[in-house]
Amino acid sequence: MKLPTQVLADVYRQLVRNSKYRWLIVLASIVYLVSPPNLWTDLFPIVGWIDDGLLITLLVTELTAALQEFRDRRLDKSEAVGDDRQTTVDVDSTQVK
Repeated sequence: MKLPTQVLADVYRQLVRNSKYRWLIVLASIVYLVSPPNLWTDLFPIVGWIDDGLLITLLVTELTAALQEFRDRRLDKSEAVGDDRQTTVDVDSTQVK
C-alpha cells in the first residue's frame, strides 16, 4: 500500500511526463509556490516548508528528466542522420615503386 505522498508524486509525475499537460503543470506549480494562499501555509513553519520542499523537489526532478529525454531524442535523431552519410570504402593497398 502506497503512502498518500507517494500517490500524489506518481500522479504529478504522470501529468508532467504527458506532453499535453507538461507546461500547464509546471506553470501551475510555480504559481502555487509564489501565490498568497501558499504564503499563508508558510505561517505554519513546518507544514509550509515541507509542502514547498516536496513541490520544488518534484518539479525540479521531473523537469530534469523531461530535459534529459528531450536531449536523448535529439541526439538519437542526429545520430540517425549521421549514419546515412557515413560510407566505408574498402581498398586493397599496393606498393608504389
